Amino acid sequence: ATLATYTISGNAGVAGVTLRYVSGTLRSVVSDASGNYSITVPYNWSGTVTPSKAGYLFSPVNRTYSNVVANQAAQNYTAIPLYSISGNTGVAGATLSYTDVTPKTVTSRVDGSYSFMVPSGWSGTVTPTHACFTFSPASRNYSNLASNQASQDFAASVKSGCADVNVLVGGANQGR
Repeated sequence: ATLATYTISGNAGVAGVTLRYVSGTLRSVVSDASGNYSITVPYNWSGTVTPSKAGYLFSPVNRTYSNVVANQAAQNYTAIPLYSISGNTGVAGATLSYTDVTPKTVTSRVDGSYSFMVPSGWSGTVTPTHACFTFSPASRNYSNLASNQASQDFAASVKSGCADVNVLVGGANQGR
């Protein structure tokens, strides 16, 4: 006798989304060009389906099923594009603070560059800080972000009392 199987199906929001789940072993399906997907699970299956694709967040983050004994249609996800905010602070080790649901930080690299991702529609403020530098502008504000934001640069000025630091400017070490 063959055991009954059921279909969990819906739309993942965009094409090329990998939906992972465990049914005996880790398995996955990929959404088609229209974002549609279909997963076949055995009678009484319990588990979680988690969508993922680089450059996107998903709402809901996943869907959990318990003892599936019927087809589950319209199991849709909303794909929320991520956009980058990037630029240069003029100094290595500057902390850029922002809030994306919770407070977060990113640290500028050796060449002063930084980059982080926020979801489409994000609004907030990015504020750089460093023990020995002040920045101009003091912060940058964003509202309802709908594209990547490049060249979001800050100019660094040495704070008094930090005169012995070496500043990396344009790739050249400038002794002060």
